[in-house]
Amino acid sequence: MTFEDVKKAIESNNIPDTPILFKFIDTPFIPFQYVQAIGKTLNKEIMYCDNLELLKSNSIDIFDRNLDNNIIRCTYMDEVVKIPNSIKSIKFFYLIAREYSKDIEEQYKSLIVEIPKLELWHIKDYAYSIAEGVDTKELDWLIDICHGDIYRLTNELDKLSLFDKSQRPYIFNDMKMQGAFNDLSNKTVFDLTNAIVKKDLVQISNCLQQIKSFDAEPLGVVTILYIQFKKLIQVWLHPNPTEASTGLKSNVIYAIRKSPRVYSQEQLLNAFIFISGIDKMLKTGMIEIPWLIDYVICNCLAS
Repeated sequence: MTFEDVKKAIESNNIPDTPILFKFIDTPFIPFQYVQAIGKTLNKEIMYCDNLELLKSNSIDIFDRNLDNNIIRCTYMDEVVKIPNSIKSIKFFYLIAREYSKDIEEQYKSLIVEIPKLELWHIKDYAYSIAEGVDTKELDWLIDICHGDIYRLTNELDKLSLFDKSQRPYIFNDMKMQGAFNDLSNKTVFDLTNAIVKKDLVQISNCLQQIKSFDAEPLGVVTILYIQFKKLIQVWLHPNPTEASTGLKSNVIYAIRKSPRVYSQEQLLNAFIFISGIDKMLKTGMIEIPWLIDYVICNCLAS
């Protein structure tokens, strides 16, 4: 059985009662979505169990009522090395794991469904279906500022799923205008400034691509960068930095002292002086806003 077969079975409401062993590569998100969809389709509650040995072919509640007709069972494990034989007799049982032993893969080959690595098209397809009615360009923007993180994206889309399809475009626009997604874009800005401070070129490149997708405020980036370099100077260039002498919390001082010193004292001061003079450069026309972020990054790295 393939994951396409599972999807078709759910869509056609023709779900087999035999156990399915999902095997994922990078994230269990897709198999968990399948299990939830199966439960919804069959109108059955999902019973999660962490121990395979505790699973039985029938489940009894406190009133001795058989629950088999009302539940499906699911177990999640990172690695599975042994499966009790009783599993075969349990209807609607779903095991989700990253790895299975060779013996299990051979013995249960017909029941194993391999889930491919989560790709961008999977994420887009999921977003478009959950937030049906919202412009796909808007959803692409949301995916970008979530950095393709399916769990963060789901958290945002869940807010829209509460509304009717016809209302979602207006709700999405209202949420965007009111800054409901600002925490996502702010994280990217902080990631960028941290990458500049660490001279992490790969991270800088990634953050720049993401920042351009949501049109970050250049002066906001410069302000945060100014604060970051100021903290480095307060700690690195002080013989004995304390909360009293720097105005920083002890955990911040500790983190900065332990971070790699990729800037020399001269480079650090040059970068700080440069950032401090940005306001004057803008007022005198030496640099224009659209190029500000790129210009600042290049000058800080070249300090």
